[in-house]
Amino acid sequence: TNGEAIDKQAVFNSFDYILGLDDRPDVVNMSFGGPDADVERVKKYQGYIDRLTAVDIVCVASSGNDNNGWEFGKDNEVNYPAALDGVISVGALGVPLGYMAGGDYDPVIADFSNTNSDVDICAHGTAIKVLRKNPLSVGGLLPYRVVEEMGTSFAAPQVAAAAALVKKAHPGYSADDIEKAIVETATKASVMQGANHTDEYGYGVLNAE
Repeated sequence: TNGEAIDKQAVFNSFDYILGLDDRPDVVNMSFGGPDADVERVKKYQGYIDRLTAVDIVCVASSGNDNNGWEFGKDNEVNYPAALDGVISVGALGVPLGYMAGGDYDPVIADFSNTNSDVDICAHGTAIKVLRKNPLSVGGLLPYRVVEEMGTSFAAPQVAAAAALVKKAHPGYSADDIEKAIVETATKASVMQGANHTDEYGYGVLNAE
């Protein structure tokens, strides 16, 4: 979200639209969010997530980019919807020097990625190549350019895609079954030192194999 405010009513309207569909999606990715001090609004948010998961829609969200105050100017804020029950909260991995040099490396959490007990899993969230509008385009030539971006918003869709693959392989799986499959097959980073879950990595690094 690049620090921009989210219109939560628009998000709720989107949830209503999804729930009203005859052919609903199997997975919803939410690469947005932020801190919220409004208790009633958080309860409303949770109510929507409960309704989505009740019809076996997997809910995935970016954990936030506030670990160093990058996004909202405060360190490590609890972000919603990532912190809600029933949402797979995704942190972002950084790119260590070994990777830049083309060598092997052990996953390292990005310095901006939120770290808290709500984080469930992490995926690559730096040096992600995306298409952006080319401000230097003239006469419609080369309207887009490839740039590298970073953020948990780019890590979450990878987990959402993995959830879709699990659903395709196991059509009868519930939303809970899919979340369980994703977190239980996560690769443990060596820095987790044998722990099953840490605030930085959640249950580990996404393993989509």
